[in-house]
Amino acid sequence: NRGQMSASQMRQLPAATARMLSSGQVILGPESVVKELIENALDAGATRVDVRLDSCGLDRLEVLDNGRGFSASDADLVAMRHCTSKLADDSGLADLVTYGFRGEALNSLCTVGQLSMATRCQGEELGREYAFDKSGQVVSRRDVAMPTGTRVTVRQLFHCLPVRRQQLRSAKRLREALASVEAAIRSAALANPGVRFALLSDGEALLSLPECASLNDRVRQVLSYAVWQQMQRLDCQINNAVGGRVVAFVPASGADKAMLFRNGDLHSFFIVNRRPVQSAKLVKMIRSTISSAFGVPTKLPVCVLSIELPADALDVNLNAAKTQIGLANEAAVLESIRTMLLDTVPNQSLATVSNTVATTADIVVANNNNAPDSIVSNANNKDVRADAAGAAAESHLPTSPVAPSAESPDQTEQQQHQIRISTSNTRSTRMRRKR
Repeated sequence: NRGQMSASQMRQLPAATARMLSSGQVILGPESVVKELIENALDAGATRVDVRLDSCGLDRLEVLDNGRGFSASDADLVAMRHCTSKLADDSGLADLVTYGFRGEALNSLCTVGQLSMATRCQGEELGREYAFDKSGQVVSRRDVAMPTGTRVTVRQLFHCLPVRRQQLRSAKRLREALASVEAAIRSAALANPGVRFALLSDGEALLSLPECASLNDRVRQVLSYAVWQQMQRLDCQINNAVGGRVVAFVPASGADKAMLFRNGDLHSFFIVNRRPVQSAKLVKMIRSTISSAFGVPTKLPVCVLSIELPADALDVNLNAAKTQIGLANEAAVLESIRTMLLDTVPNQSLATVSNTVATTADIVVANNNNAPDSIVSNANNKDVRADAAGAAAESHLPTSPVAPSAESPDQTEQQQHQIRISTSNTRSTRMRRKR
């Protein structure tokens, strides 16, 4: 009986078993790999990130960047567990500005896949390619010709977890995984407008997102001109002891509901300090305000919320995927966003929506008083539906961006919540999706 196990039966798990168990929690699917490797590239100062998939990354997944690379002296530690150049000790968590800090992702990839890395630093004549064993140790090295940057290749993902690999092989799960990979890349692009992103799947170009000069341009590029044209930009300051700013792009009054509202949350993007997150509380708030105002309370709008807060107001170490964060003065942040949304929903629905959101706000504040509850929920709880992948194919989300235009000039105080819709000759492009 497990409940009656005596102290003498306690034992430490073998290191390889412990690594496999924890790695399976860090790397949940191809989208987890893409997210982790993109974040490594961005932490290395990359301005270009290319993602290439074979069989949605199960057979081969490759991420290439033009960042700084890593030196030969760091090669022996780069894939070892809990080795990182981004954090010296726990005191650095208070003002953390990098995406990574735990030193787990590359080591986890060694366990659940076959990892190799090629890198070249500025000033080096040749690059170096390394292969790693399951523990993260270098097993081979050779010189290669390559540009400055890093290429990370993972083969046979989840070969050691046959049930997970088999489940991901189904047509439905492959569609869902590919949709999640695309959403992860779009989220990273929205959080980093100055970086170029591209996605190639089984030789087909699915995304091409050149760098943009502003968030406004990036939103138009990622969501498409046709969608962006029916959205409004909202700005508000968070007026409390912490301070901060919220910028949101949400459907404007009279927007096409069929185009702007979807099942699932793959087209609702939440960003906190350039970190893409999933947020159950923000989803609930948006449903209670924007979705209800448009008469579709069970659906979510295509939207972007970007929140900027002081670094010491965040706790980014709440879950393995780092998509769950804690906020100081969370209730004030939520109330600022709620007020901003209520000020801009269609007038004909304002009374109904105000009553609905008041109840939601009371619940949020009560939760905050009981415990430092997080604004963001675990990404594993996402409602990723099979029809989300199909919806993405019909959603006017482009593979090729429209030509960027300059930001609108500063608006008057009366107009600060309304974006000016550009009428330039920007072309709308549709995304080609592999069926």
